[in-house]
Order: sequence, then C-alpha cells, then structure tokens
Amino acid sequence: MKQSETVRILNQRFKGACKILLKSEVGDVWEFDEWLEGMIEKNRLEKSFISGKEVFLGIKEYTRDARFVSFDEIDYGKKYASAPLGKADGIETLISSFSERFMYAGNLVIGKSSHVERSANISDSYYVYDSALYGDCKYLHKSTLGRLNEDLFGSHGCGESQFCIRCTQTYKDRRCFEAWMTQNCSDVYYSFNLDFCSECIFCFNLRNRHHCIGNVQMEPEEYLRVKGRLLLEMAQMLKKGKTLPSLLDILAKSRWRAPKMPDIPRTNQGGGKEEVEKEFSKTAKLVLGTELRGIDAHREWLLKHTHTLLKLKSASSGKEVLFIPFVVALPKLPGNRLLTMEEALWLGEHSAISQQEALRISMANAHEIIGDIGFFPIEFWEGKNVCVTDSYMSLYSAYCYLTSAMVEAKYCACGMWPRTSEHCFGFDSLWDCSFCVKCYNSQKLQRCFECDSCNSSSGCYFCHNVENCHDCLFCFNVKNLRCAIGNVEVGKEEYARVKKLVLSEIGARLEKDKKLPWDIYSIGARK
Repeated sequence: MKQSETVRILNQRFKGACKILLKSEVGDVWEFDEWLEGMIEKNRLEKSFISGKEVFLGIKEYTRDARFVSFDEIDYGKKYASAPLGKADGIETLISSFSERFMYAGNLVIGKSSHVERSANISDSYYVYDSALYGDCKYLHKSTLGRLNEDLFGSHGCGESQFCIRCTQTYKDRRCFEAWMTQNCSDVYYSFNLDFCSECIFCFNLRNRHHCIGNVQMEPEEYLRVKGRLLLEMAQMLKKGKTLPSLLDILAKSRWRAPKMPDIPRTNQGGGKEEVEKEFSKTAKLVLGTELRGIDAHREWLLKHTHTLLKLKSASSGKEVLFIPFVVALPKLPGNRLLTMEEALWLGEHSAISQQEALRISMANAHEIIGDIGFFPIEFWEGKNVCVTDSYMSLYSAYCYLTSAMVEAKYCACGMWPRTSEHCFGFDSLWDCSFCVKCYNSQKLQRCFECDSCNSSSGCYFCHNVENCHDCLFCFNVKNLRCAIGNVEVGKEEYARVKKLVLSEIGARLEKDKKLPWDIYSIGARK
C-alpha cells in the first residue's frame, strides 16, 4: 500500500511510542484506526462546492444544506462586486444579497504547518492525520482538541503532553496509556484523576503517588515486575486482536457497591451571579445597542451551538454534579460510578486493592479486582476561583455562570472554554477574547457577535473565517477589511447606516422573543 510522507512518518512515530509504552512494536498504525477512534470525536466530511474535493470539518454545527470550501481553495485577494445596499430593508434581505458568498471553510490549516492530512482547525503543527482542533503540535494521529503536544494517538483534550495513546483530558503528561483526566503525570496506564503521579496502573483519584497498582503502594522492584507482565499481556493482545478493552469496558464487568464515606462538604461555594448579570447587560448594550436583561431569560438562545452542561448525581451522596462529555471524556461514563471531586479524593486516600491482588492482577482479571476503587469525579477546580456558579472545570477564574473549562476567565456565561477571555456570553472555544456575544472557535476578538473561526478582529457581526477585520457585517473568508459588508468595503457612513438597521432589528427581536431566527451557522444555508 502506497503511503504519503505524513502517514509514513506517523507510522514510525506510533511504533516508537509503542516501544516506549509497551516495550514492543504491535503493528502499523492504520491497523488500529477503529480502536483509536474510540476516544475522539471524528471529523465531519463534506464536499467542496468549488472542486468537489473532500472537506474535513472539526466543527459540526454548520447547517447541512450549506456550501463548503477547502481552505486551500480560498482566494483572499478576490474582489467582490458591490451589492445594492440601498434596497436592503432588513437582515433577511442582506442575507439573500450575499448568500452566494457564504461558504464555510474546512480543511483549516493555518500558521506554520506542514504535512497535515484529512484534518481541520489545525494551527502551527506538523505531521497530523485525521485530527482536529489542535495547535502547536507534532505527530498527531486520530486525535482531537488540545495544544502543545507531541506523539498523540487516539487522544482527546490533551495539553502539553507527549507519547500518549488513547488518553483523554491530560495536562503535562508523559508516556501515558488509557489515562483519563490526569495532570503532571508520567508512565500511567489505565487510570483516572491523577495529579503529580508516576508509575501507576489501575489507579483512581490519587495525588503525589508513585509505584502504585490499584491505589496500593508497592516496592519499586515488585511494581516493575508486575508492570512488565501487564505490558507484555497488553502488547500480545494488540498484536493479535488490534484492540484492547477500555477502562470503562473493564469496570462495566466489575461488581458494583456504593462507596461508604462521610459527608464531605463542597469546596466551591458559587455566588456572584448578580454581578455576571450586570456585565451581561453592559456587554449586550456595547455590542448590540440593546441592554438585555436576564441571562436565564435568554438562556436557550445563548446556549445554542455550545457544549452544554449536564446535571448528574453523585453515586455516594446524591449531590448534584455538572458535566460536559466533550471536556472530560467522549465515551459515556457510568452514572453509578460518578462522585464529586471532594468525595473522589477522599476515596482515593482511603481505598485500595490488597498487595496480593496487585501482584496477581492481569488484563483478564482486572475487572474482578478494581470495582471498589473505580469511581470517577467529573469536576475539576484548580487555583483561586471566585464566584463561579453552576459551572464546571474552572482554573483561576472569576464571576462565571453556566460555563465550563474556564481558564483565567472572568464575567462569562453560557459557554465552554473561555481561555484568558472576559465578558463573553453564549460562546464556544474563545481564546483571548473580550466583549463577545454568540462567538465560536475564535481568538483575539473584541466586541463581536455571531462570529465563527475568526482571528484578530473587532466589531464584526455574522462573520466566518475572517482575520484582521474591523467593523464588518456578513463577511466570509476575507482578511484585512474595514467597514465592510458582504466582503466589500463600503466606507464609514454607509457601514454605520446598515449596522444601525441590523442592530435595531436584532434588538427588537431579542426583546420580544428572547432569541433570533439567524445565526452564523445557519445563514449559509443555500437559497
């Protein structure tokens, strides 16, 4: 079979990763594609409206009857004819006028990138295959969502990690295999919720532990003997069957008993919703010209096209826990094994298998041994978090409501992954953004509304894949424009006139219906 340079190099890297993790090569990487896809969200596939070539999309929200274009087919120097804006009497007329220009870009590969195939939303990365939503990475095969990684295979949500096979939600990890929600770890296998741990197998909810199997501390020599036997067993299973059971598969066969523990108080107290409400009204006034009141009144509209929170219950206490599968684990976690983070850490310190069980554990009998320790926290808090309410997974953030995966964010509501961003409402995956409403998968935006896949822009409305654009309406796949409508610069006065018309209609609709019939993902529907 003829392989591209990308596949050839990735196959070499996979074999090298297997030697490091399993002490043995197990085969060619493409033999394991089905197994590797078990942890990730596969790309959406469409056809280019221009050429018919395959277009891969890491973002799935675009309307099905839209036009798509491959990123390498976009002509950023193209000149567009002016539309008769004087006849525009509302948003519907404007959308109809520019509908032929609305094409959603796939195969998005930007920055200093090379050897990227069948992938989308990739920046500054090398040797990437069938992956999406990664930046500053090298050697990715069938992986989704993250930054600053090397040698990932079938992994999701990784940050600053290296040599990971079938891992999810890792941060600063090295040499991990089937590791779930682990940070600052190395040489971890089949484990969940570890931090600053190394040389751990079948471990759950530990901090600063080393040479553990099933949460029990072992002498290094004993640990290494058991590890060697387990790795040999795993390698043989992969060579023969091209798959291994997941951590969830193993626990699904385990005996279940409710964990016994004292009532453990929550550490996050929430609060501050009133302040978030005030900032929402101020942001709406700044961006839309209308001082909207009540996040909850607009919740359905704000949450559309975002990864929304699920409300679940602790298997021990029945306390409510919030969860987003996309953030922690795409495979469905069993409801009867969920705990709050505080409960999980207590259980990790107070439960373990026996030394004898650790010495005899195998891939064949692990389900008989780890059932009493295998419980999952689905919350995560790190650093100082102030007034974070009904939210999930927060790092050094303040005044957030109905938000998840906040990293150094403040005054955000109804969205996922605001990283070093503030005053964002109704959003998904925004980095270094401020005062944005209903914006998605973008970075360095200010005062924008209904924008997707945009960069370094301000004052933009209903825009897709624009860069260094300022004060733009209904622009798609353009760069370096100012006071533009439908990809054409129209001057300050005309732009201000049409913008006033658009914002007036938006304000009236929102005050009456609390929602809009248009958004950046739907206006590209073919007319």
